[in-house]
Amino acid sequence: MLGLNNLYALRGDIVLRREYYGLMVFDPNTHTYRHYNPDALELMKYLQRPFTICALKSANTKISWLTLMKLIADLKNNNIIKQVDRDYLAGRILYLDREQFRSDCLITPGTVTSYITEGCGKHCRHCVTRAGKALPDELSVEQNIAV
Repeated sequence: MLGLNNLYALRGDIVLRREYYGLMVFDPNTHTYRHYNPDALELMKYLQRPFTICALKSANTKISWLTLMKLIADLKNNNIIKQVDRDYLAGRILYLDREQFRSDCLITPGTVTSYITEGCGKHCRHCVTRAGKALPDELSVEQNIAV
């Protein structure tokens, strides 16, 4: 349960990186990446030090209460932020400028999509590949698994 007057802050070892879509968060303990929109980036700037949810809302008037509560709950559930006391301080790495990126912390892109074959006879309206006949130089199933 989130408390409006509880203090929350980023975990000290979390690495944040500004991206074109908003924000990528890297957890070095689990080696996982999470992607967030620009609203999260604005909140993370404040959460480098202890903040209450009420204070975050006051500082971010463009964000609705519902959006704020959902975002804080997601960050807490994914162990990106934690409840802290007023004296909590921890070092952070926050890349607000692409020229400051460190190549040893994060590797972008966070996800890769691979289309295994063009061979499909369904012709779905939502499909981005416009598949039909398989191409003659496509990889075999075994080769795709090896990749």
